[in-house]
Amino acid sequence: MNVRTGEFVLVVTLGGVAAAGFAQPRIAWSDRFDGPDRGEDVAYHMTVDGAGNVYVLGTTATPDTDDDIIVIKYDRGGRIAWFYQYDGPGHGEDVAIPIFLDEEGNVYVAGWSYGGPETQRDMVTIKIGPDGQEVWAARYNGPANRDDYLYGVHAIALDEDGHVYVIGNSVGSSGYYEAVTLKYDADGTESWVHRRVGPPNTHAFGWALALSDSDEVYVAGDGRNPNTNSADVTLVQYDVDGNFNWINYYDGAGGSDDGPYDMEMGPAGDLYVVGISRNVGGDIDAATWKVAPDGQLIWDAYFDAASGPEYAFDLEVGDDGSVTTVGSLNDRWGNQDTLTLRYDTNGQLLWMRTFDHPNWFGKDELFYVQLGSDGSVYVIGESWNGWNDGINAIAIKYLPDGTQDWLYEYNSPGSGDDAFFSLAVDGFDNVYTTGVSLGEGRTADVITFKLVQNDCSGLERISSVRCKAKGGKGKATVKLDGGVPNDPFEVQLDSGPQAGGSLNGKGKAKVKFKDLPLGQDTATATWPCGARDARAFECG
Repeated sequence: MNVRTGEFVLVVTLGGVAAAGFAQPRIAWSDRFDGPDRGEDVAYHMTVDGAGNVYVLGTTATPDTDDDIIVIKYDRGGRIAWFYQYDGPGHGEDVAIPIFLDEEGNVYVAGWSYGGPETQRDMVTIKIGPDGQEVWAARYNGPANRDDYLYGVHAIALDEDGHVYVIGNSVGSSGYYEAVTLKYDADGTESWVHRRVGPPNTHAFGWALALSDSDEVYVAGDGRNPNTNSADVTLVQYDVDGNFNWINYYDGAGGSDDGPYDMEMGPAGDLYVVGISRNVGGDIDAATWKVAPDGQLIWDAYFDAASGPEYAFDLEVGDDGSVTTVGSLNDRWGNQDTLTLRYDTNGQLLWMRTFDHPNWFGKDELFYVQLGSDGSVYVIGESWNGWNDGINAIAIKYLPDGTQDWLYEYNSPGSGDDAFFSLAVDGFDNVYTTGVSLGEGRTADVITFKLVQNDCSGLERISSVRCKAKGGKGKATVKLDGGVPNDPFEVQLDSGPQAGGSLNGKGKAKVKFKDLPLGQDTATATWPCGARDARAFECG
């Protein structure tokens, strides 16, 4: 495996009036990943755990097997902890889009994989253990032995018992696509499968799913509405055993074609669906639907800038039931700009924001959105910045009222095209982004960043804890590193003792405790800037 790091060009600007809040983001760490065969590498999705480890899902191109699925785990300091690669039995294109992490550190990814000329493209779901080793890989080949795939960051979900649910699309015996919902047991055994067939001679698609607290399965898709004869958004509910409960169709205000890109469940169990809807004039509008758990439409909202198509690709629901969507629009000059919309829980538009580079008429769009601890909005995507820079990767932070707090822009060496495709925000409002970069004289590589917004380095950690038993008591040494030189800190043990001090000139410190009870204990280090790390240890 060949990994290259560094070589970044950064532009950070403050958009609009300066706002109260965090300082401008700083790079805690960054990585440029070039796969084992130095081919095209792309990241599609990411997640972060409570310890600050980062998991990046993507593909790497190989000379003999086309694209393979890859997962890269970075530790909190940006070092690669492990690397996983999957090549299907047909040694062709293998791609995964959604990634999910359970509480035990197992990683789940799903996508499609070439199975050979007999089965062509199959759906694949993979479980990877905390050590990066494959636990199981389950493949699904539909009855037609043709095209089976899934697409979307919310195409996978887990319940509390470790069952895995995925939604995808599969060519049926009729030759048309059918929406396929699969449930796997914790060991990867297929529990049940449900194929939703559309009206005769039509397709039925599924793009996203969500689970209720009682494990009812909701699937958002699209298909021909038998009542309107247009392609409309569909929402299907299955019970925990895969039995069909109901299907509802949602026809937009224009009475024409509508389609979803994503779905998320809100705090009250309502479903929020985001996508597109064709209006009465035939143009495409960004659309949002809020649906009750029984399938009844609560409200729908359509955004039309009256100057061309508007798209909504992703959404995030707040604790108060508000919803933020991201995508793109065409302005009155035909220029494609980013689009961020925030609605309250009743569907009233609170604010709308766009972004483009002044004086450049190019493509700007957003792909993903996350919310911070205070309701701030973080969005990522790509933006055209003229012939010298080309397409740059961008991340923008908006405060809860829509004020732009900062813009982070990445332009690779050689000014090749760059884009961020996924985003994560941890409990300390550290921001993680990943995507693809085409550097000078290179094939595309995966790029991943950790950005910090406070006075922390973003690398603070407990590097080790050692405890020795003597005379029926324990003596522990806790080592810290990665901090800002001379910063104060505190270390608290679950067993009671506490100590503090200041880091040395290298951002390190050593704290000793004695007369500790034997057995299990945990050390928790905190820094005034907001950083926190914990490590379990045992005395005796």
